[in-house]
Amino acid sequence: MAYDNNAQHFIYYKNISSYAKSKSLTKTVGNPGTETLKGYVGSVDTIVIYESDKGFPNQTQYGGWHKNYPKSDWAVLSYNISCLDSNKVKDAKNFVQYIYVTDDKLPNPWDTIPHYINELFSLLA
Repeated sequence: MAYDNNAQHFIYYKNISSYAKSKSLTKTVGNPGTETLKGYVGSVDTIVIYESDKGFPNQTQYGGWHKNYPKSDWAVLSYNISCLDSNKVKDAKNFVQYIYVTDDKLPNPWDTIPHYINELFSLLA
């Protein structure tokens, strides 16, 4: 997903999302690889506002203008997290709907299930 203030990009992603839904997909997610801009809100159902191997965002990264939108608009992805910090997950739940944490590493941190998956599910329930 782009990260710029180009109104044409906002429309582009909204059109792609609409097309996906016309093909019976029920949810669209965008991941700019960094923080997003307000113009992208609503162009897809959920935007990943944090993806990193540096733990979790701090509360100031969650707060600000993000809190003016439903939690379902936001997701965070944390990888290379060897030990799950339940307090960080609980904090994230206050601001975002979708959270995934893994102990896997680059080049593809999303191709295995973390050893603490049951604990993560319990915290997210």
